[in-house]
Amino acid sequence: TSTDSAFVKIAGSFPIEPDFPLEIGASFNILINPNLTESPVASGSSSSRVTSFSLNALYPFMQNLRYRFDLNFDQIQADFSGSGPKRSSTIKVTTQLFGIDYLF
Repeated sequence: TSTDSAFVKIAGSFPIEPDFPLEIGASFNILINPNLTESPVASGSSSSRVTSFSLNALYPFMQNLRYRFDLNFDQIQADFSGSGPKRSSTIKVTTQLFGIDYLF
């Protein structure tokens, strides 16, 4: 199973307080005409909907380095028109990421 689509990302962030350097943000992906395909067996043509958004937090600890935490939520829904074993399918994925951003 694979999905493909073009998407537009809307994202923003803002500092919590001037005296506290924590910055929080969010992003939302708008997928344009998502398509889901199956192999080796196809359940017919599909009507797909994809929802993708994330929350993040950034905390600077040096001039060029920041801690970064991301929480991502993705959901793919597909309704199939064929007479195969599946008439609809939903995939939900939640990821938690922690890392370091280096700023040039």
